[in-house]
Amino acid sequence: MLGSHVTAQEALQHGLVTSVHAPADLLAAAMELAVRFRTLGPRAVAQSKAAVRLCGDADLATARNIGLEALAMVIDGPEWQEGMQAFMEKRPPRFPPL
Repeated sequence: MLGSHVTAQEALQHGLVTSVHAPADLLAAAMELAVRFRTLGPRAVAQSKAAVRLCGDADLATARNIGLEALAMVIDGPEWQEGMQAFMEKRPPRFPPL
């Protein structure tokens, strides 16, 4: 925000990024993250991605409303119900594809 440059390690220390990888390890790290996303509900992931895109230039109040609307779209839907059922049964969820 101040226009100053920071190193990758500084960005990590300040919470601006969640991980830092060497260039040679970047593809493997990205694939690992993609595999983690595959365990999530596809509709919830799609809603989250859409909300992030819409919030890029939004003020805080608008961004908050966009996030709440995205959440409302998935609450009590089939993915939500499967997630809650899986949690209660202490098993991994089995989300249907889109």
